[in-house]
Amino acid sequence: MGLWKRRFVKFRKSWTAMLGLIIIAAFVLIALASPLIVTHSPSYNGRDAYLPMWSEDHVFGTDQLGRDVYSRVVAGTPVSMGIGVLSVGISLFFGTIIGAIAGFFGGRIDFAISRIIEILMAFPTIILALTIVALFRDRSIGYIMLAVGIAGVPVYARQIRASVLVVSKEDYVLASRALGSSQFYRLLYVVLPNCLGPMIVLATLGLGTAVLEIAGLTFLGLGGSPETPEWGLMLNENWKSYLSSPAGTIVPGVFIGLAVLGFNLLGDGLRDVLDPRSALSKQ
Repeated sequence: MGLWKRRFVKFRKSWTAMLGLIIIAAFVLIALASPLIVTHSPSYNGRDAYLPMWSEDHVFGTDQLGRDVYSRVVAGTPVSMGIGVLSVGISLFFGTIIGAIAGFFGGRIDFAISRIIEILMAFPTIILALTIVALFRDRSIGYIMLAVGIAGVPVYARQIRASVLVVSKEDYVLASRALGSSQFYRLLYVVLPNCLGPMIVLATLGLGTAVLEIAGLTFLGLGGSPETPEWGLMLNENWKSYLSSPAGTIVPGVFIGLAVLGFNLLGDGLRDVLDPRSALSKQ
């Protein structure tokens, strides 16, 4: 049985990984089908404000402006999930470049990059994101995504650097060097492909963190317009009217919690499967 086939079997037998996969798959389906399954316009301001849950024509009631909570949460799924994925993509892209250069070339380059990473890692990611948002002085949701992506670069750079340091000492990398391959070739085609496991796990776990951080920043009122159906923004708009319209805060809060749970369960399952010590133990 091949290595990847064993990994797939192990992944399929992990109930945590499968549960996380099911949750994330459900969110993906909701995001793709959102234009078809919404019942009202997410930005429509109706005349029936603060309708309770399960009211006529409104499954989760309405918010303080009479907007259908169900439609806004569903329409907000591709927004919240999409900007989370893009922010992690930014972190992973630049973190991989910085971490790979530091770990592969070493010396003064590694020393300088490592010190910068250590300084940035001393601050919580959310504080870095807040600082970056303040520097941008723009409240659009795109700048929130960019801020979270940039703030996450040191986390990914540190992990990629550690993985590159380990892989660079493997015999197949030394053999490639002995055969006369260039440094660029070894880094791009020999070292980095063998760092995919940690990169995939870190990115999957980071997606849950990104969704939570973006929701936190929009909840604080640092991004997004009132017309944007984003989960954190919905919490910001409706938390004061919790008693009169509880669904306006409960439903988006549940969606945020389930998204974070799904990514964490999936990431933990992938870590168990892609861990070389675990995956190779039954060879």
